[in-house]
Amino acid sequence: MTGEALIVDDDPVSRAVLAHLVAKNGYDVHEADGPEHARELLDDDAFDVVFSDYRMPDEDGLTLFRSLSGRVPKPRFVLVSGVVDLPSADPAELGVDAVLPKPVMTKAVAECLEALGLPHATP
Repeated sequence: MTGEALIVDDDPVSRAVLAHLVAKNGYDVHEADGPEHARELLDDDAFDVVFSDYRMPDEDGLTLFRSLSGRVPKPRFVLVSGVVDLPSADPAELGVDAVLPKPVMTKAVAECLEALGLPHATP
């Protein structure tokens, strides 16, 4: 394994697909069905990267990201979104490490991990 990844998405199908793609890049993948569950997992484990859906029913992915600001070590954070109402597609403007558009493709996950300087499988 190259690292630990957390996938946060309220949709079980989207979560499973992304988990599969991240696992193909050598990561030990954990799944959370929402931000509250993600925080519980983050309290118990250190993750190298978190992939979080932007739009979820109780709280959006940006709010989850902001709640992690005091964590040490702080995982890299990838916002995953298929919506056009995202405030910006620019990670720097959002404050996250990367934005990954849906539908997520195998090559895009590897390229995202590479851009973040994280280990990954070659697509």
